Amino acid sequence: VIRPTGLVLDVALAAPTPATQRKFTAVAFAAHDDHLVCFGDSTGAVFTMHLKSNRYTLVARVSQPVSDIAFVSEKGAVAVAAGMAVALVDTGRGKQLGRLRGP
Repeated sequence: VIRPTGLVLDVALAAPTPATQRKFTAVAFAAHDDHLVCFGDSTGAVFTMHLKSNRYTLVARVSQPVSDIAFVSEKGAVAVAAGMAVALVDTGRGKQLGRLRGP
């Protein structure tokens, strides 16, 4: 929804049941693209959403719930924190570029 005062985004799944309900735990907006949002959920799924077309795409799965997401300087790449690891994911190709694990 685009309003004169700015952009309002409401992301929700239709008719959630306890078995299919997802909790979105992290979100990041691209500073370099006016149409890209990335969000992660409690199951470890990472999605991108193109606001102009109102479509979302699953780009990665991590082993634990997503705790934080941030766009990095490379266009279209995000850092995804989950558990004691950070993964770098190319959102355009859906490919994991690297992973840093904690102790």
